[in-house]
Amino acid sequence: MHRVTKTHLRAAFSFLCAITAYGSDRTAVSQTNAQPNAFDQTIAPILSAHCLECHSGEHPKGKLDLSRRVTAFRGGESGPAIVVGDLDESLIWEMIEADEMPPKRALPEADKHVIREWIVGGAKWGSDPIDPFQYTSSHRAGYDWWSLQPLVKQPVPTIDDDRWSRNDIDRFILAKLKTKKLNPSPRADPRTLVRRIYIDLVGLPPPAEIIDKFENTPSQTAWEQLVDDLLASQHYGERWARHWLDVVRFGESDGYEYNAPRSTSWHYRDWVIRALNDDMPYDQFTRMQLAGDILKLTLPRF
Repeated sequence: MHRVTKTHLRAAFSFLCAITAYGSDRTAVSQTNAQPNAFDQTIAPILSAHCLECHSGEHPKGKLDLSRRVTAFRGGESGPAIVVGDLDESLIWEMIEADEMPPKRALPEADKHVIREWIVGGAKWGSDPIDPFQYTSSHRAGYDWWSLQPLVKQPVPTIDDDRWSRNDIDRFILAKLKTKKLNPSPRADPRTLVRRIYIDLVGLPPPAEIIDKFENTPSQTAWEQLVDDLLASQHYGERWARHWLDVVRFGESDGYEYNAPRSTSWHYRDWVIRALNDDMPYDQFTRMQLAGDILKLTLPRF
């Protein structure tokens, strides 16, 4: 009878581990390639988030377009990018494994494993071409981005012993404060309220007589009238147009060392001010920014 030694036990244990690892790898390969829409669920999001910014479009970097199956397998200037079942001949894997691609930041190890198993298991493709907007990434918002979702009416929070809220908006604010273990700030006095609303809506301090009037006779009706008057003021559009003009990089001169004036740019500035003062709907305002010359062919020519 053969004697079982520690060496034999270690060898048997190593063999079992190897079998288990092999089985796990085969399972990963099967899951990455065989399941319906596996490519769209695992591979496409990785390519979209890390590769397609450079390797897609009319002029892909290195002439390698990874958004389509035929171009991805054909490769680019350096040769075939993906060779089914052969990691050593797949240039895309060579670059990923060496942390050379993507160039700014190496792929996480989990993503590397998915790509590796996909190539080894047959590199089956899915949706063709890959729609980069199908997936939200750190570089680009996708169709699932929060601001693109349909509006859903949220239930108004119920808060025990709520003596602070005056309306539903207050209840949402208070509920969020409670989750952060914070309390509302003390209510502002009438003088402070007048200064805040003036500076916020028109960017100017209130006249002394307006402060005195509201401070002496504060009321909800007086407050609402004050807000309505400021919204109707031409200074409202002048104040808030500045934010949009900053966003679109508006300037009335060329800047730099010469700083030559742009003699006709004030027409656009005044249009933005009027749009805000006239309560132009935001969707109409946006369309006019993008295609105003087409939508309004009667615009004056300067």
